[in-house]
Amino acid sequence: MITTTPAIDPQTVETVLVALLDPEATLPAVARASGMTVDALLELLETPEMQAKLERLQRVLDQRARLLAISAETAALGALSAQMSEIRQTEAEHTRLTSAREAALASDDPAAAKRAEDSLAQLEARFRKRTETARSARATLTHARSRERMHARTQPASEMANDARRPARSR
Repeated sequence: MITTTPAIDPQTVETVLVALLDPEATLPAVARASGMTVDALLELLETPEMQAKLERLQRVLDQRARLLAISAETAALGALSAQMSEIRQTEAEHTRLTSAREAALASDDPAAAKRAEDSLAQLEARFRKRTETARSARATLTHARSRERMHARTQPASEMANDARRPARSR
């Protein structure tokens, strides 16, 4: 006796796939949203057609996750580089203002010394803010790289073989 799988309604497939992508949906909720029992949902999910769709969806989501990780890494590197440049400029300005304050103190000019002190205080506040922003950018970069490493550890062997054939990305 030959059994055939009945054709799956495209709208039902769409509803199931969208519901499965909701991170807060439970399996019973997916079944309810699709108008079926959990058992019927399981039967549907195990059909060859749905298995193929789920595998395709997983590949696409994996690719998207990698692209997002690379994008986050690139943005974090840019932000970190900009912050480091600003920190270097701040250090040079700090040296100049410290010299100006010392010169004002040596010339016994209290108004000039006060201006230099005020400028140094403002500069130090900017420096703290830039340093915090640089730390945040570095943390974002570290997080993006750890997600990329985690993905590399969890991808199937067939994808690893495909990745091995691709040219390496420079870091």
